[in-house]
Amino acid sequence: MKKWIAALLTMISLLSLAACQKETPPPQGPAFYYCANEIQYSMDSVTIQAEYRQNAAADNLQQMLVKYFAGPSSEELRSPFPSGMKLVEVSQDGDTIYVTVSDALSTISGLELTLACGCISMTCMDFTGAEKVVISVRDGLLGGQKSITMDANTLLLLDTVLEGE
Repeated sequence: MKKWIAALLTMISLLSLAACQKETPPPQGPAFYYCANEIQYSMDSVTIQAEYRQNAAADNLQQMLVKYFAGPSSEELRSPFPSGMKLVEVSQDGDTIYVTVSDALSTISGLELTLACGCISMTCMDFTGAEKVVISVRDGLLGGQKSITMDANTLLLLDTVLEGE
């Protein structure tokens, strides 16, 4: 009898917890990827986060990127791009997006450049379904290269630890 009462109480508490959870509406609009405002180097930290914009769903790729480079609206996110960076040109050839931005992007390097290019690539791939993004600047170099190419295989989108490992 005691086991039955304990099981009943456990079930009631689980049901009450489930009822208390907020239902998260599904994201609407394209995902704009930015850096978390506070990067914490831990197992449960997320460096790049999505911000969904309903009003950009009907845009073409160029209009969407202009809105994207204006920066996040959430105070929990920050733009990984240097001040003054603007879209110069964007085009698509099959499953590849070509993005050319102003030379301001060539003023950053290392991890900041990698994060910025990762954010651009994830945003473009999510918006278009493309498999590859080639990023370049008008006159400069990015990390010593003419362009940086990213695809889903070059991005570490999710790092999880499996239980028991």
